Amino acid sequence: MSLSNKFAFKKRRIYEVIDVFTVIGVTVLLDEENFLWIGFNHVSQTIQRIGTNRGVYSSDLTLNDIFCLSQEPISIQSMTEDIIFLFIAIERRRLNIIEASKYISHGNGKEKTTRCKISQAVAILELANIIRKTENQSEYELLPEFYITVPKVLKNSTVDPSNIQSLLNWTDDSNISSSDIISFRRKEFYTISHE
Repeated sequence: MSLSNKFAFKKRRIYEVIDVFTVIGVTVLLDEENFLWIGFNHVSQTIQRIGTNRGVYSSDLTLNDIFCLSQEPISIQSMTEDIIFLFIAIERRRLNIIEASKYISHGNGKEKTTRCKISQAVAILELANIIRKTENQSEYELLPEFYITVPKVLKNSTVDPSNIQSLLNWTDDSNISSSDIISFRRKEFYTISHE
């Protein structure tokens, strides 16, 4: 007897849960029917690792750069990753998912589909105690144990003194603080999400 029959839900729903859990490092999908349960002990490290890979902690990247707004298919996996990293990239523990979906979808024009997938991801993340619903409509909060501030790991670009191109394009950005970068990213987010 399959899990979906045993617990009386659609097979597609269990795959959505597994997809979200795979993004946050709780499971690993082995094939179409099997997955490996890892557990919730490494969620914070997974969030930080993926954030590093996507450039969330890079002072050189704008919010649009981080989210690589393209025409790629909208999936529950990509929306799970996007919503988690939006919390971190703009250093907000609370996000309105309607505003978030408007921002995330501005490059693809599919706000309704994006909002639907984000809502599904948020429901699963809430059940997993990664985020929680606040008292405000459509607003969710990333729980403190999963919230990673950008300045803790922010990387400034390094100039290789032996590289002529680096020297020719060198600018002194040592006076740009992480709070300036976060402020710029927030401005990007709120400008688009409130259009």
